[in-house]
Amino acid sequence: MKISVIIPTINEEANLAELLPFLSKQAGNNIHEIIVADGGSTDNSEKISELNKIIFLKCKRKGRSVQMNEAADLATGEILYFLHADSRPPVNFSNDIVEWVQKGYESGCFRMSFDSRHWLLRLSGWFTQFNVSWCRGGDQSLFVTKQVFEKSGKYDEKLIIYEDNEILERIRKHSKFYVIQKRIVTSARRFNENGTIRLYLIFMWIHTRYRLGASHEQIFAYYKKHVK
Repeated sequence: MKISVIIPTINEEANLAELLPFLSKQAGNNIHEIIVADGGSTDNSEKISELNKIIFLKCKRKGRSVQMNEAADLATGEILYFLHADSRPPVNFSNDIVEWVQKGYESGCFRMSFDSRHWLLRLSGWFTQFNVSWCRGGDQSLFVTKQVFEKSGKYDEKLIIYEDNEILERIRKHSKFYVIQKRIVTSARRFNENGTIRLYLIFMWIHTRYRLGASHEQIFAYYKKHVK
């Protein structure tokens, strides 16, 4: 089975300079293509992608949902793997994804850890091993067969944040979901910028408000007011 790796970006040259060579080394029988879905970068993201012989897609407009959907439409792999630029999947991640898809799990992610020793982030990462919706987030990445992705209705392009969590509810209705028990390592930069405990509590409140039926407009207004 062939995997299309999709990375939504805007001005992520530093992370792409580390991530793309890593992904290129992992490329083999399973990784069919790597697509950087860019929302209008003004840095060297395009040049870095070209140097690494990666597809650089200039998307119609900015917004992760829009960018990931556009890249998914372009992708020709049977499995789509959505990955943030500041996350590093485990070595041989593509083999793990194919293995579990062949076992009947058409969607899933990896458990996660942050590049931080803060006790709260270590605890948060520990919880990601469990297959429950409260423990999911885009930083864990997402693999899903293209068939299930399209059947689920793709990412909701009206959403500016929380798109990773929202789509999972629809994907779970059309597939078995599995959390691969290997760690993807993601950046703690937002926590460092906003204060670890403060930002963690903000995200927990957003999760809670979403579960209680708050509108996306309300959630985004709260996020924009409180998060740098």
